[in-house]
Amino acid sequence: MYVGSAWNGSTRLLSYWTPSILRRKYPIYKNINYYGIHNFALAILEDLGESGSVTKEYILSREQYYLDILFDKYPKLALNLAKIAASTKVININLNLA
Repeated sequence: MYVGSAWNGSTRLLSYWTPSILRRKYPIYKNINYYGIHNFALAILEDLGESGSVTKEYILSREQYYLDILFDKYPKLALNLAKIAASTKVININLNLA
């Protein structure tokens, strides 16, 4: 599982499947490429309203809320390396799902 945040969630979700974006060197894209796009599901956990209607600080506070849940309840499933919102650090894990 990976937790992140964005100003425009729908645009961000679509970008994860764009070939030019998947070539970027960010850890989340490396994981998607390694495990394959068919092994990932993306979801918006919370809609905070229109773009620009809330502050970046509030968006990051909500991201932190979900990171706290992830690391508290599902630490072995976390792709995020950092427990702090706004970090781009992600780990690679090998899940044997067979």
